Amino acid sequence: MLQDNYARVATYVNKYLSKMRFTSQLDIVNHHDINILSFYNDQDINFIINVYSDSNQTILQFLSQNIVNLKNTIIMTSDFNIRMS
Repeated sequence: MLQDNYARVATYVNKYLSKMRFTSQLDIVNHHDINILSFYNDQDINFIINVYSDSNQTILQFLSQNIVNLKNTIIMTSDFNIRMS
């Protein structure tokens, strides 16, 4: 049985991008189905968001109840095989 504290999403960042100082942002959203990375592009901070949606749509329910407005979100990825009831 999968426990709630195991991450079900990850984001790969190539080492050649390390000068952009990627950082996991657990202080913004700490949920096992979402991964938020921040990085610097010149003086600006930007975000990459990666989301996993299980068959129960757990993360969609979480996000609808805990809306977070992140300016400068560059990309948001997800499992787009979502079945709406």
